[in-house]
Amino acid sequence: MQEHHDAKESQEDKHHDEGHAGRLISTDSLKSLYLAERSRRSNVQSLLSVPVSIISFSIFGFVSFAQYLDVSRWREPVTMVMISLCLASLAAMFMAMARLVKLDRRLVLDDFDRIEAVREAQSEIDYFHRAYDEALASNVDAERDRSKAFVLLIVALVLFLLAVFLMPVHLIGTGVNGR
Repeated sequence: MQEHHDAKESQEDKHHDEGHAGRLISTDSLKSLYLAERSRRSNVQSLLSVPVSIISFSIFGFVSFAQYLDVSRWREPVTMVMISLCLASLAAMFMAMARLVKLDRRLVLDDFDRIEAVREAQSEIDYFHRAYDEALASNVDAERDRSKAFVLLIVALVLFLLAVFLMPVHLIGTGVNGR
């Protein structure tokens, strides 16, 4: 009797699991996943303001820094290190900008919900499956580019800060103690 009851529960669990799996691939489920990816894409776009702000403030920092850097002393070890750090910082910043441009182009050009895709789809579930897959792949690439750009900006800032920390040594004997 107990075996019959266990077998019946096992069949009900299997039927419940199959019903649950069926819901995972339903049109509504795929539509929800697709809309979640669209929301994720909007979130990535909104987070672009942070790296752009970092770049803007860094440019102001470089301008201020350049006012105190005496490039004519480039043969002195401290000045050489400072110039090298600044150049490396600028290189990292330009690489970050290239990543951000690539990301922006992807967000503008990746159009996974275009009307042609609707026309080409065999069914509504086919459309949402394809749109979800394309949106997911695009978002993964976009987040990777944003992350790499952010890391490059952090590297640029660290290199620039190291150059700034050397400024007092660079200014020894010049009579400049800050303005």
